[in-house]
Amino acid sequence: MLDVFSQEQKIEKIFACLYAENPASTVSAQKEWQRKLSNALEEQYRCESRDKFNARLDNFYLETKNNLLTAICGEIGNNAFDHNLGDWRDISGLYFNWQIKGFVLLVDRGVGVRKTLSKVRPNIGSDAEALRIAFTERVSGRSPEKRGNGLKFVAKIVTEQNWDLYFQSGKGFCEISGGKINFGKTERQSANVGGVSLATNQVFPAKMEDAVFGCVVLLKYK
Repeated sequence: MLDVFSQEQKIEKIFACLYAENPASTVSAQKEWQRKLSNALEEQYRCESRDKFNARLDNFYLETKNNLLTAICGEIGNNAFDHNLGDWRDISGLYFNWQIKGFVLLVDRGVGVRKTLSKVRPNIGSDAEALRIAFTERVSGRSPEKRGNGLKFVAKIVTEQNWDLYFQSGKGFCEISGGKINFGKTERQSANVGGVSLATNQVFPAKMEDAVFGCVVLLKYK
């Protein structure tokens, strides 16, 4: 989808850790994997609380002077805190990095979109279906609150501005590029992000999972 993705070593490093198989076989291997993940998601870009995220979002606006861009980052970021408080897998809060020119990268290690929506749609069959619902229907994992337009708003703005978005949760992904939106399931042999095969590109380890815990969002706006 994003042909410049393969040129951004920082993004490659993070995706490599997120896709890497979690070596739970030994305590030492687990600690080493955790160290690599922690190093990839550098502490200076982490927002452990909503207050810290909103403060960094204000700084983001001051740097970009872009209301729409700030609004969709705010929507994605606040979703992480709305749905994951107390349920972080390992690293708490949100990773929010916009220091890669033309990109915004947001990562949370929470429960993911499918588990969140399953509270109100218990029969969701896949991660890809959960993302399709989240991006195209008015539904909220915080029922009975009258919410649920957040990711529809994100899709609308990204499409209208002709930006590119890759959003993955579990084995499902949503990608928006060239004004078109597509949903799918990641596959070891065919998963493709930014024109880079996640299964065959040598940047990534030979052993990897095609799923990610929580959500990872890559937005290209320049």
